[in-house]
Amino acid sequence: MQCARRVEAGPASSSSRSSSGLHAHLGWLFDGERTDAARFVPDLIADRDLARTSRQFPFRTVVSLLAPALLVIHAFEQLGWAYEIRWPTIARLEAARPQAR
Repeated sequence: MQCARRVEAGPASSSSRSSSGLHAHLGWLFDGERTDAARFVPDLIADRDLARTSRQFPFRTVVSLLAPALLVIHAFEQLGWAYEIRWPTIARLEAARPQAR
């Protein structure tokens, strides 16, 4: 059985989206074309909770990146003395550990 569709080989133009795998993974984010959301997902557009979550995205992103870092900094400030005492011991144990061959 033969394939009904034939692909012709030829030089890819610079404007061709298939010429680069980058577009498939990331390039579409920066493309000017937008899909008509009202046509494909009207239920998601009408959902108030989803709209609120979408508006809060930048805030949630910043909080999720900063909160763990601030917690670690706070923990080291609270336990700084313990960390300073134990760190040289950990370093000596690591240096004295036999190396695997």
